[in-house]
Amino acid sequence: MFAIGAMAGLMPSEWLALTWEDVDLENAVLNVSHGMTKGREGKYERGPTKTSYRVRKLPMPPALVAALQSHRHWCESGRPGRCRPSDLIFTTQSGRPMSKDNVRRDGWWPAVARAGLPPAQMNSLRHSYQTIISAAVPEASFERLAGHARGSTVGRRFYVHQTTLGARDLVDAAFGDGCVNKRVNFRRTRNT
Repeated sequence: MFAIGAMAGLMPSEWLALTWEDVDLENAVLNVSHGMTKGREGKYERGPTKTSYRVRKLPMPPALVAALQSHRHWCESGRPGRCRPSDLIFTTQSGRPMSKDNVRRDGWWPAVARAGLPPAQMNSLRHSYQTIISAAVPEASFERLAGHARGSTVGRRFYVHQTTLGARDLVDAAFGDGCVNKRVNFRRTRNT
């Protein structure tokens, strides 16, 4: 569950709404078209995403494909009859949709504590994903992968965080191989 947040950048409501037919393990593609919402009676229901631009097809890295294959194998061997294409990937013991509150309390906080990490929200996984891909993909692709509206700067302003390592790469790229010296010398020779 948390691997999907970290390696596909989904919001918790999106990963909780995934069914097995949303996962194409053979082609390593994740189809995001639904979110988990709380209905009028307080029960969690699978419904459309909040906005149309959140509907997207995402490439999955090999590590996420492997994690989902492992989860699929566990599901088929330990939960017979609950791994049909239309079944949710993540459910309670009784097969009902999971709530974000229970996932946070029973899964997220214990995992953060076991890892010895400082307190963080589950949405930190989405922030990490967007920080990682922001350096590697063009803006239009970034918006699409992250599920942001075209022309939106929300992702870069609020989700992407400058890391010390990322800052080092930027500084090294700017000053590496004498780039700055070449530019300065080019200007000097042009002005003389």
